[in-house]
Amino acid sequence: MADDDAPSDSSLLVIIVDTNPNQRYITEDPKVLTNCLDAVIAFANSHLMQKARNELAVIGCHFHKSEYLYPTPGKPLDVRQIDGQYELFTLVEKTIKMRLVNLIKSQPPEEKPGESLLAGAVAMALCFIAKFRREATPGLRITARILIVTGSSDTAAQYINYMNVFFTAQKQQVLIDVCSLDKHLSLLQQGCDITGGLYLKVPSLEGLLQYLLWVFLPETSERTKLVLPGRGRVDYRAACFCHRELLTIGYVCSVCLSVFCKFSPICTTCHTVFKIGGPLPIKPKKKKMKNGRSLSSARGTELYNLHSPVPLALLRVAAVWKVVAGLSQKKAPHYMGFITQIVKSGCKLYSGIMCLNVHLCLHR
Repeated sequence: MADDDAPSDSSLLVIIVDTNPNQRYITEDPKVLTNCLDAVIAFANSHLMQKARNELAVIGCHFHKSEYLYPTPGKPLDVRQIDGQYELFTLVEKTIKMRLVNLIKSQPPEEKPGESLLAGAVAMALCFIAKFRREATPGLRITARILIVTGSSDTAAQYINYMNVFFTAQKQQVLIDVCSLDKHLSLLQQGCDITGGLYLKVPSLEGLLQYLLWVFLPETSERTKLVLPGRGRVDYRAACFCHRELLTIGYVCSVCLSVFCKFSPICTTCHTVFKIGGPLPIKPKKKKMKNGRSLSSARGTELYNLHSPVPLALLRVAAVWKVVAGLSQKKAPHYMGFITQIVKSGCKLYSGIMCLNVHLCLHR
């Protein structure tokens, strides 16, 4: 008991509850939200039951805004003991349910439900933790962690916001745990891996309270002594800054490290203009000959080595044969002397053929 009541140890738990009506388990059966909320409230009261110095905060996340469900600003509600229940537990339950009803009713009727503002809710939780630590009693050691309970699908539209809050939580030594009620969430799993938290996809909503108590109730120091679900393989694909899509291969700005799915001459984040270089030079391919010499070829350069006598002679004969075959029998003897000079000369093959063509055109 002396260790439990020591003034140097306190645990702060911030629970983020996703109440977006677009979640699949809510659209299939709206009553499931009430069951999930009861499980979360029972889990929150279990956290307060562990130690007298434990603290709790609950944030409701909707598609239009995020709001504190507990504690409420100002004077708390005046509640009385009901059926022998502890007054604090009654206060937590009544406050969360009342504030959640007000949050759902405050949504604009003309606005269509969009994605949940989970990144903003995590930022609110980090601000609450920072304020709590700043106003705490000197010498009080506080361990803080965040639990996200959501059934929304994974989206890359908030990728930048997610990365900002994940690394901020890592810097503040705040663990982020995620309890997925429906689909696998790769981005939130990255946050768990970055901050050292736990990620769990609940196989059945009927046993939600059991999974919450088994996996997420133990403190950080106690988790190393328990057999808990492993983190598994984490998908660390980045999302492009232009279309918010997860990429395997992309383009990265060398100045601000922004990621893009397609090449752009100007970075849309820091407006840096990239210098586009010319095409890479093509190295000549070398082929070994029988006599040990090489025959090199490359585009835009001399195709054949004139120092190799055997293949060059064959090429000259082929070129002469092509030219002579196009002449008439009367004109062919007049140019045999000129052709013989080209064959015997050491000039380049293309230059000799070009001179021959010009000479033929002038004397036809």
